Amino acid sequence: MNKLAISQRVDEHKAYGERRDGLDQRWFEFADRLGCAPIPLPNIQADKVDAYLDTIEPDVIILSGGNTLLVQLENADDIAPERDQFEAALLTWGLANKKPVLGVCRGMQFINQFFGGSTCELSGHVACRHRVSFAGDMSDAEPMDVNSFHNWGIKLEQLGIELSQLAIAADGTVEALSHATQKVAGIMWHPEREDPFAEADLTLVRRLLEL
Repeated sequence: MNKLAISQRVDEHKAYGERRDGLDQRWFEFADRLGCAPIPLPNIQADKVDAYLDTIEPDVIILSGGNTLLVQLENADDIAPERDQFEAALLTWGLANKKPVLGVCRGMQFINQFFGGSTCELSGHVACRHRVSFAGDMSDAEPMDVNSFHNWGIKLEQLGIELSQLAIAADGTVEALSHATQKVAGIMWHPEREDPFAEADLTLVRRLLEL
């Protein structure tokens, strides 16, 4: 069984003076449907990431949703600089070890920023559903309706170096992307939030993670 390492969001609990890592329990069910054993990753110091990942030896990596990127809005109440630093080291490790990496929502935004791209604020993409059409290497896939929970998105001209669109929304924003030479991809919707899980999502994630 493949080991699926997945990053976690950071939540601050001021009453306890704690910053906690957390992950939607549905990710465990989704990983099981993929035939993978999920391993939640703590947001440890960046200089300890290589040794940690070398120990657990994940086969595939998911950068999950949650937390505004520091580069997007420095005074947002949910920023997590420690997560940004951890995921940069995590993605770097994945690239160096040729492990497939998939970013989901914030994870896709992070991948785009990592490769020199940018994001913009959007309207009409929170707590709704919309249709996406596929392009590029995914042009053989049928259009599908997806959920949407993001205030930030990516326009075509904002894509990072060697990144190309795999799916696009009606307003022209990029809903999925992939890297030209690396095993890196991203989707803006949350497959783990569908009830029941969509077979189209399971097929797509397996394809992007080479499962």
